[in-house]
Amino acid sequence: MTTHPGTRIEILGALDERYEEILTPDALRLLAALHDKFGERRLAALERGRARRERIEAGADPRFLVETTAIREASEWRVAAPAPGLTRRIVEIVGPTDRRTVQAMLASGADVWVADHEDGLSPTWSNIVEGSSISPTPSGAGSPCRSTRGARARRSPARRRSCSVRAAGT
Repeated sequence: MTTHPGTRIEILGALDERYEEILTPDALRLLAALHDKFGERRLAALERGRARRERIEAGADPRFLVETTAIREASEWRVAAPAPGLTRRIVEIVGPTDRRTVQAMLASGADVWVADHEDGLSPTWSNIVEGSSISPTPSGAGSPCRSTRGARARRSPARRRSCSVRAAGT
């Protein structure tokens, strides 16, 4: 167990190489602030989900919530247009957030990679922490993608690929 100075966060998992780059004091303070602000709502939502799952397992019909009918039926409700990096999705790869998958995605020539923190990722401590570092820092340091600079991509190096993150619980 490690308690970070200046925070009240206790880290129970092992701190492997590069974890200090991810679990910075600022990140841990943000985590504590989010817990303070949303902790009760998060626990209440988890309880509502558990209770709904029990009702469905007991035979309830899992339809949309009645209280969201107005939103679903409103003619003016529209989804926002995709971000510029997601308008061309001819080839898309969905996969876990490990270094090997990032390298394969960059070398594949796919237009979009969906970094899957849910179904494609075994939720071990190391997978969650290391998968949280998939976005490179402005200098590129600390990115699991940095070792792929020499990899031969099937598309022009000028073509940027997009990464979309599917967070756990979505």
